[in-house]
Amino acid sequence: CMSYSFKEADLISKGMTPTMVLAVSRDQPTVDVPFIVKGHETSDYRVIVYRLALASNTSDFYIIFENDKVIYWGHPYEFKRHPDQTLNDIGKAAYEAVQVSKKK
Repeated sequence: CMSYSFKEADLISKGMTPTMVLAVSRDQPTVDVPFIVKGHETSDYRVIVYRLALASNTSDFYIIFENDKVIYWGHPYEFKRHPDQTLNDIGKAAYEAVQVSKKK
């Protein structure tokens, strides 16, 4: 099993569709789930998670879609520290959905 790399992460851009993201990835995501953001129920959200590798370290790397377009990507903590409260809320909801998905 390969891990997602920074080279692949550098290919992600805002507005990409899930199909486009999967096409530039050499590995399958570890999680791919829809989720709901409180206060933003009119939008469809989805998170794709890869295991990002750097030397012997790996971590979750999130790619968030709103209405099938990439809006933000990074590690879970990056959503928490972003100055935009909406992205904080999206990151929190995505993290919770990923945790529930991992327990299944």
